[in-house]
Amino acid sequence: MPAGDKTGAGSPTGMMRYEGDAFGQQFRGTLLSADAGRNSIFSYQPQVFKSGYELGSRTILFLQ
Repeated sequence: MPAGDKTGAGSPTGMMRYEGDAFGQQFRGTLLSADAGRNSIFSYQPQVFKSGYELGSRTILFLQ
């Protein structure tokens, strides 16, 4: 299985899968990954691709 995402230098603090509905249907099943070193939260919408998944990452929160 290929690596999920290559974020480079940083301080990853954890990952979770959002299964609720409070943020709307478009966020259901989203993987969220926090990185304290970058002050960012990345979101991923996993899509089945061959024997693994494609993630299609985007930054949803960035603090300076």
